[in-house]
Amino acid sequence: MVIKTQNPDWNDLQVLLDTIMDYTEKEMVLRATKERAREEIRLRRDREQGYEGTVDELVPSDDPGWNPNSADGYRAIRKYQDLLVEGVRTGMPKTLNWSKLYSVRQEKNESPSAFLERLKETTW
Repeated sequence: MVIKTQNPDWNDLQVLLDTIMDYTEKEMVLRATKERAREEIRLRRDREQGYEGTVDELVPSDDPGWNPNSADGYRAIRKYQDLLVEGVRTGMPKTLNWSKLYSVRQEKNESPSAFLERLKETTW
């Protein structure tokens, strides 16, 4: 993925999101990214007493001005990139393979609820 190979900063990532996604898709990805950041914060608070990080620090809405030449800035950019990749993976709904779904046929002696279960299994 571009994020892993090119190491983009915060502004580059916003341009990338705006280019490849519409507004709704971007919102879904950012929502999933922020949810992942909340989980990350909970885990760090369990490990480190006194950790005071916030979602806005990990997933800022405005340019945070992270300096990639400093250790802290580079770490913050990498964490944002990782969270964003996870947000793309989990935030976007999977496309449905309709041909696979159409190939499922109800058996003669199969109950409607059993058929529905098989259809559901096919979609996942």
